[in-house]
Amino acid sequence: MKNNNSGFSLVEVLVAIAIFGTLVMVILTPILNSYTLLGRSKTNVQSSADASRDLEKARQIILSNYNSGTTIQSKLATLTPTLPTGTTLTCKNVNTFGNEMSDCPALDSPPMRQLTLKRTINNKDLVLKVSVRP
Repeated sequence: MKNNNSGFSLVEVLVAIAIFGTLVMVILTPILNSYTLLGRSKTNVQSSADASRDLEKARQIILSNYNSGTTIQSKLATLTPTLPTGTTLTCKNVNTFGNEMSDCPALDSPPMRQLTLKRTINNKDLVLKVSVRP
C-alpha cells in the first residue's frame, strides 16, 4: 500500500496564513495612515484659506474706515458672527515699530492697525496677522 502525503499539513497552512497576515499589515498600515494624514491636510488647507479670506474681509473694513475707530469696531462686530466657531478676530492700534498701543476704537488715526485672526483647527491654533496702513 502506498502512503499519499502530497498536501500541506494544518500547521503549515496556519504558519503561511500568519506570515501573509503580517506582510499585509506591514504594507497596508503606512498606506492607511497616509490617507488619514491626507484628509487632515485637506481640512487644514481649507480652514487656512477660509481664515485668510475672513482676514481679508476685515482688512477691507479697516481700509475703508481707517480714520474712524468707532466705525471700525462696529463694522468688525458685524463680521464676527459670520466667523466659524473657535475663531476670534482682534484689532489693535500699533506704532510704526509694530508695538501695540491700544485697541482699535481708542484712536481715530493711529500710524498702523494690526488685525489678528485666531482659529482652532484639529486642536491646534492657526494665527494670521496683517498690518494695515492708510
